Amino acid sequence: MIRIAPALVLILLAVCVACTPRPGTDTAIPPLPVSFNGVGSPVSGKEQAVSVFTVLTDAVGDYPRSPEAWYQRADYHLKTNNGSAALNDIDRAIRLDPNNSLYHSLRASAYQKKGAFELAWESARQAEKLNDQTPEFFRLMGGLLQARKEYAKANQYLDKALEINPSDAEVYYFKAKIAAETGDTARALQGYEITLQQRPDYVETYNRLAEIANASQLSELALDYVRAGLRRDSTNARLYYNGGNAHKAVSRLDSAKRWYAKAVARQPSLYIANFQAGLLYFAEKNYPEARHRFEEVRRFRPQLRRLNYYLGLCYVYTGREREALAQFDTARRADPSDSKSVEQYQKLNWLLVTRRNRRRQDSLNALLPPVRRVPQLIFEPLRPLPLKAPPLRGPEIRKDTAQNR
Repeated sequence: MIRIAPALVLILLAVCVACTPRPGTDTAIPPLPVSFNGVGSPVSGKEQAVSVFTVLTDAVGDYPRSPEAWYQRADYHLKTNNGSAALNDIDRAIRLDPNNSLYHSLRASAYQKKGAFELAWESARQAEKLNDQTPEFFRLMGGLLQARKEYAKANQYLDKALEINPSDAEVYYFKAKIAAETGDTARALQGYEITLQQRPDYVETYNRLAEIANASQLSELALDYVRAGLRRDSTNARLYYNGGNAHKAVSRLDSAKRWYAKAVARQPSLYIANFQAGLLYFAEKNYPEARHRFEEVRRFRPQLRRLNYYLGLCYVYTGREREALAQFDTARRADPSDSKSVEQYQKLNWLLVTRRNRRRQDSLNALLPPVRRVPQLIFEPLRPLPLKAPPLRGPEIRKDTAQNR
């Protein structure tokens, strides 16, 4: 239920003009249009939310100096998953009243939902200094300490929350998450089961169960959890990501790519889905599509391990060698032990340097005057003339013969 601030009383009075009992009855007309509209037909959840938001916005406009009015609207934004709007409103409330622990707790919860855990931790510590003793605060601290991997302290805060509110499903969820991260799968499954018993609509529980099933190579069971979660929330991007992992594990690669694409369509910042899809396209030698996926990952997580290496290879195979060299250089600087990136950098750098030197030599040759080519004369070696005495004929032969005698 949304708590209505005291500052809203005047607005509710205006809405409740018709709240006096009808003649002849003791039943009053409800002050807020939470279940029926003006003609007596049920209103949708969307109409109901718009009505509540309208009342809260009117309160902020009429009482801008009331920190409670800003707090109430921030609480509404947080419960409807609008973290940025919640932060804007709760910051206004804290500026008006910096010593209210509830305000700092709500700001910490808003930061936690946005994934800004350090900022959430700072706000939570401030709430603790102001002596917040609510079960919501203890649950918040337990979740933040779980994210910081301080499991023993996290369980202490979560146990305090359960002492006050034994039916808080999120507390069981965080305790199960701690058990899973510390290797106690049986206790984790038990905790997630209790979470679903308390709150079947707590979608993140289906994600965690799917992750455990995938890790245990139970792909069909993982898909069952994914489908159950999607029946509760068809917009949850991580459910599609876990479904993609399940299909990938049994080599249904086209299905895996479709599920990864659905995950990114619902949450572009879920970079790991794009990365997994990029690996599948790379294995198929679809380098342009793989390059596109890896470039999307770089927008959100440029320091992801192996990203620069695969992106560099995609650039090589699509003819963008200078960009490839920059990617390999980034990879080898980030991790000098990455032998593959080092090798690719050295090979590609040698190739580019060789090409540059060849182009330079060709340019220099173009500046020189053209070489005049003289026809080559072919001289044959002189052959010695044969030295042979002429033959003797007639009387000369007889004279020579007589002399020899």
